[in-house]
Formats: sequence, structure tokens, C-alpha cells
Amino acid sequence: MAKGSTMLKVVGIIMIVFGGIGIIISLLAFAGTAILSAAGVKMGIYYFACVVSLIAAVAELVTGILGVSNHNKPEKAQLLLICGIVVIVLAFLGDIILPIIAGTSASIVSFLLACVLPVLFIIGAMQNKNS
Repeated sequence: MAKGSTMLKVVGIIMIVFGGIGIIISLLAFAGTAILSAAGVKMGIYYFACVVSLIAAVAELVTGILGVSNHNKPEKAQLLLICGIVVIVLAFLGDIILPIIAGTSASIVSFLLACVLPVLFIIGAMQNKNS
């Protein structure tokens, strides 16, 4: 078994769970935004935030699935590394950039917490790649 394989599998499973939860929450956010929009509230940036949130959740789910299915294949480590980086970029977009665009405060703590699993995933992929 390649070094980093267990980390990829465990973190991948957790990412699958959180990605699924994120998809459900994003869909609920869409519904809430639609209700407020129907009431006459301007919700343009919030729709965009819902889309970014949904894309990030799907990316996390797909990354988790790829991690679990390829955890023991060092030749797939580069793909897993790229997927982990994409999840971090989407977390940055959702937690830092969107709040700034919306005129609210960006949460560095939220961003750092959102990066924990992808960073562990990237570490596992790098260990797997180097084995």
C-alpha cells in the first residue's frame, strides 16, 4: 500500500459526507433566495453565492470520491493533488472574495476551517505521489 493511501481514503470519505451536506445546504439556500426574490428583495449576488457554494460542494464530493477510488494508485496522485487545490480555490472564492463583493466581512476563520480537509487531502496525495 502506498504511503498516504490511508489518509486519502479517510479524508476522501469525510469529504464525501461534507460535500453531500454542502449540496443539500446549497439547494436550501437557493430555495430561500428564490422566496426572498419573489417577495421583491434584490438577490442577485446571493444567487451567485448559491451557485459558488453548490459548485464548491460538488467539487468536494467529486474530490472525495476520486480520493477513495484512487487512494492506492500513485499514478493518480497528480489528479488528486489538482482536485485538492481546486477545492481550496473554491473555498477562497466563497469565503473571502464573495463577501468582499457583497460588501460584508470576509471570514478568515471560515476559510481556514474550509481548508483543513483539502490540505490533508493534498498531503496524502503528495505522500502517495512520492511513494
